[in-house]
Amino acid sequence: MARWAAMVFLEGRIKERATIDWALGLGLGLEPSDTIRRGAVLDLLDRWALQNGEKPGEPWRSAWRFIEESWRQPIVGNNGVKVIFAQDRLRSGERSGSLIDAMLEIVAPRLEIESSSRSYRLYPTPYRKLPRHPKKVQDLLSMRLTSGEVVDPDALGLKELEDRSFLASLAGALECTVASGLELARRIYPDVGLEHAIWPLFAWARYPAQWSGRRSGDGARRKSGYWREECE
Repeated sequence: MARWAAMVFLEGRIKERATIDWALGLGLGLEPSDTIRRGAVLDLLDRWALQNGEKPGEPWRSAWRFIEESWRQPIVGNNGVKVIFAQDRLRSGERSGSLIDAMLEIVAPRLEIESSSRSYRLYPTPYRKLPRHPKKVQDLLSMRLTSGEVVDPDALGLKELEDRSFLASLAGALECTVASGLELARRIYPDVGLEHAIWPLFAWARYPAQWSGRRSGDGARRKSGYWREECE
């Protein structure tokens, strides 16, 4: 009942900046009330999609889907603690897919969002005004790509591992994660080059090329969610 009531309340307000501000102000989804409100937003969007209608129209529809994407990301925790947990699991002999997923979360590119109205309030300029009639997602949302801090593979104890199958799986998963981050960057910044889109990131990571059975050398380096082969 509470979820339905929230849907009814939102239906006529989904195309308001204040509603976006409200949605981005919800917690991490751990409070029951936040879970209900988030669910109401997503149910409303899915209902319109199933009806093959044009509601809520662009750029609102894409903006809300970006918000949904940010909600579905894993909750960010203490990366230092995550590294220690990963170390312990590796030392105990675990070589599971779950461990690979946990290691990916430490360095995976992430979507950060705030409302454009809040951004304009915090950083006002005489040359920019908040559009009264939004025409693109960037008129509604301020988005950027980010990631966790640098993690040295040696700190995880990967240098001592001899399980080539596990290392190859980890390398493949890392490449897929980075590819996903690059695709996200293209969607966030459709009007700029990829190198400019990923410059705000600061995390670097390396893995030996032999993990994936490629040529020897320095392996691959990732800056800002971007992997580049550096093979001899």
